Amino acid sequence: MTTIDPSSPLLAQLRAQALAWRRKATARGAEHVVEERSESAPEAAQDWSAQVAQAVATIHPDDPQRQRKAFRAYLQAVLARECGIHQVDDRGFQDLVDRVQETMESEPTLQRAMLKAGNLLLEMATA
Repeated sequence: MTTIDPSSPLLAQLRAQALAWRRKATARGAEHVVEERSESAPEAAQDWSAQVAQAVATIHPDDPQRQRKAFRAYLQAVLARECGIHQVDDRGFQDLVDRVQETMESEPTLQRAMLKAGNLLLEMATA
């Protein structure tokens, strides 16, 4: 799976949001934040890519929100990875994903990048 350039404003925004959430959660003593992820673990990267690919593959081709949903799958995986979250179905984590996605969509440049990323994810899922 191809990734978005790490120097892109999109990924920088994701990392900033994840870092802010992680600091806030750590300050509160949140149980959701667990040990730091290992950047060098190849199996973790495979799991991460597989999660995104699987989520994107389940999006119906006629869904008018499919680009947004594909990007959300990617966003959720990035935030979970950055924050060390293992239970992505937690309502608090889903609220975080909602807030980050809405904040990003309010910025026109990021919104365009998100649509492009969503399209790329959808294309890769059908390839």
